[in-house]
Amino acid sequence: MKHHRIEALADGIFAIVMTLMVLDLKVPEIVGATNVDIWNALAAQGPIFLAYIYSFTLLFTYWRAHHYIVSVYASAVDVKVSSYNMFFFMAVGLIPFSSHLIGTYSDSLTAIYVYGLNIFAASVLLYLLRRYVLKHLRAEGITDEQVRYSALRTFVPMVFVVLACLGALIDTRIAIWVFTLAIFFNFINKPADIVYAWIEGRRQKKS
Repeated sequence: MKHHRIEALADGIFAIVMTLMVLDLKVPEIVGATNVDIWNALAAQGPIFLAYIYSFTLLFTYWRAHHYIVSVYASAVDVKVSSYNMFFFMAVGLIPFSSHLIGTYSDSLTAIYVYGLNIFAASVLLYLLRRYVLKHLRAEGITDEQVRYSALRTFVPMVFVVLACLGALIDTRIAIWVFTLAIFFNFINKPADIVYAWIEGRRQKKS
């Protein structure tokens, strides 16, 4: 199988899933609405907006990581790579559903866990794909530093999900704040660079 076949499928799936996310946002229909009425109606959709932003940035992170794994790290695409992709795309396709669930029931422990499980599953499957490619199909010229940095970006969503689910046991609002922090980590490279520099510093001291 050629790289471009997986790339085309990935681009199509991510484009559809990321487009579906915005359909959860509804324009308030208020007869004779004042500015205050409109603002209050939009504020009531705050959790849905937040779920949209987090899920969209996360999907973009997944798309970017998947591109590097399949198009840069992999020297070829075999049956196992396509199988890993199938399960990963399956998890990605569920994100609009779980995102809408947590956006609608942001104070529900069940909604938080369903969303968290969805994100965790997608992250684990992406990690397994990455591990297989680097172990069996690693392209020439890929440095160990690139591998370690990509590992950090792959593990970040899993860490935030675990923290959010643990925090939700205390208060569901903690989970929402953790997911909010994850938006900045996914969208801005600087926090990841700082964490990576810290990890590299500790690794070099031990070596």
